[in-house]
Amino acid sequence: MANANPKKKPTLSKAILNLIILVPTFFSVLGKIATLVEFEARVAGKSLIRLIVLSVVFGSLLTATWIGVLAILFSYLQSLLLTPLLSLFIILLLNIVLLVIIGFCLNGTKKNLLFPEIRNQLRYLHRIFRD
Repeated sequence: MANANPKKKPTLSKAILNLIILVPTFFSVLGKIATLVEFEARVAGKSLIRLIVLSVVFGSLLTATWIGVLAILFSYLQSLLLTPLLSLFIILLLNIVLLVIIGFCLNGTKKNLLFPEIRNQLRYLHRIFRD
């Protein structure tokens, strides 16, 4: 017995009709995506400004806190009957040691920001094509 429901091949007119229906839908979706990207960009810009303002406030509060800690340390060193000059020298050494440690940490972190593996691969490819 013959197949009662054979698959029909789409005709050219049906394919063109589907394409005509698809084009406005595509542009509608594209317009919605562009609107969404514009909205996200505005939100990101506002968030960036907020992040900058909060970072400045955070930095100010952190500086004030550190100055307070150093003042307490100075008072403590004075209570140990050390001279003011020696107390300030100890605080200065503490700050220098912390700066050196943080500098090494920043230097190690900076190396990861330069995409070292990608740069190595690019150098390798450059050598291959140069030879």
